[in-house]
Amino acid sequence: MSAEAPIVVECVAVTRVFGSGPTAHTAVAEATLTMHAGQRVSLVGPSGSGKSTLLHLLAGLDRPTSGHLSWPSLASGTERPSERTGVVFQAPSLIGNLSVIENVEIPLLITDRPARLVRKLAMAALDQLDLAELADRLPEDLSGGQAQRVAIARALARNPLLILADEPTGQLDRNTGAHVIDVLLAASQLVGAALVIATHDPAVAAKTDEQWNMTDGSLATSPLVGVRP
Repeated sequence: MSAEAPIVVECVAVTRVFGSGPTAHTAVAEATLTMHAGQRVSLVGPSGSGKSTLLHLLAGLDRPTSGHLSWPSLASGTERPSERTGVVFQAPSLIGNLSVIENVEIPLLITDRPARLVRKLAMAALDQLDLAELADRLPEDLSGGQAQRVAIARALARNPLLILADEPTGQLDRNTGAHVIDVLLAASQLVGAALVIATHDPAVAAKTDEQWNMTDGSLATSPLVGVRP
């Protein structure tokens, strides 16, 4: 991957303010960044620094108060940014009364795809992460690491251009968390997606090619570097 890789998402002076007047809180302050296909970045900062808010903006799940946010790779299509963005949260957020494969199907059900194709895409995502044997299990039957890998499969099922992971190891022990990060890195490389991992863990940040820092809503990015093999 190089600077010539397609731009997936771009922010110019993006700000997100919650509330108004004396109680207004600036969660993200004039963030400027460019994410290319295949780029793998850690977004590092303490709790409350604005990492989650920035990820929601990049996913198209929230709108900036000011500034410009665009997804050039989708510019010629009719898809919404959120349709080609996979989000992995700190908790797996699986629905307890649905099987593993039904949980993976959820983001595909909002599209016009026929049910047979949705099932095929969900199973393919599970296969990619060696989870096919868990397809009929309920979330309560999974370990924490398995549940988080299912959440990654759910993100992969929509063939994302961008994968955003918000503290994905926050509820896992160190060894399990390290494995989940390895799975995320391999999964993003498999589909050629850009990857942003929000974390406060230096061990997690060390596994990505770049580290961007957030402090009190302000973002500092590093120069683009080559991707690890």
